[in-house]
Amino acid sequence: MRYVFNDSEKNFVPLQDEIAYIHNYIELQQVRFGNSVALSLDVSGNTNAKKIAPLILIPFIENAFKHGVNAEENSVIRINIHISEKDLHLQVLITK
Repeated sequence: MRYVFNDSEKNFVPLQDEIAYIHNYIELQQVRFGNSVALSLDVSGNTNAKKIAPLILIPFIENAFKHGVNAEENSVIRINIHISEKDLHLQVLITK
C-alpha cells in the first residue's frame, strides 16, 4: 500500500520497486486463491538504474487474476518479464 500511496504520483520510479510491488501483489493473491492457482514469475535482465512509469505493469497482472482465474477451478498463470538494455517485455499467460 505504501508504494501505491507514495510513489504512484511520481513520473518515474525505479524498475526494481515496480517489480517488488508485483511480487507483493502475487503473494497476496496466492493467499487468496491457495492451491487453485499455480503461478510462476520469471524476471530476467538487469533492473539497476532503470526507471519506469509507476503501476504501468500491474493492470495486466491484476486482470489475469480478476478475469482469468476461478477459485473453483485449477488455473495456471505464467508471468515473464524480460528486461534488455532499452526494452521491457511483459508476458502474462493463463491456462485452465
